[in-house]
Amino acid sequence: MNIVKLAPKRRVAMLRTLCFALSTALLVTGCARPDIEGLDTQLDALRDRPQGHVDALPEQPSYQAAAYSHADLRGPFTPWASVSDMLPATEEAGAKPDAQRSKDPLEAYALDALRFAGTLFSNGRAVALIQTPDGSVQRLHVGQHLGEHAGRVVAIENNRLAIVELVADGSGGWQEQPRELTMGEANAP
Repeated sequence: MNIVKLAPKRRVAMLRTLCFALSTALLVTGCARPDIEGLDTQLDALRDRPQGHVDALPEQPSYQAAAYSHADLRGPFTPWASVSDMLPATEEAGAKPDAQRSKDPLEAYALDALRFAGTLFSNGRAVALIQTPDGSVQRLHVGQHLGEHAGRVVAIENNRLAIVELVADGSGGWQEQPRELTMGEANAP
């Protein structure tokens, strides 16, 4: 059969088949090396031969427990004095937040987020106007609460709102801390 007389598609297919057959024959003959058996025996001999000398492990010393004679002394992680002894005593013996009291609306905001907007006097009684972060204005009387630390209003003056907050003292108790809101100034602790 003459390759020149075949159609071009058939000619390409026949050349591909011929190339594939030749490359397969070369690969098969390249893998069949006559000295591969000798290489396997040499590798087996190397694997069986010992590589070196490993010394025996040294003998471990025997364990002897030490007697601890300071068990009756203060431990290294125990403080010298309790924390409650170092903190100042609370001004009022039973000062603590009232868990039974329902929260006032202004207790949902941090004291620093509230702004003292002004004072009204109605029937001789002072009323504070407090602006919340969302812009609404709330009325507040003496004795009502605001801020996140159970802040209680103790005095309302023209330009100043006096508050007493209950702050945890670190030893399980509470301490009263005076704060104030003033008109025209940033609220500071």
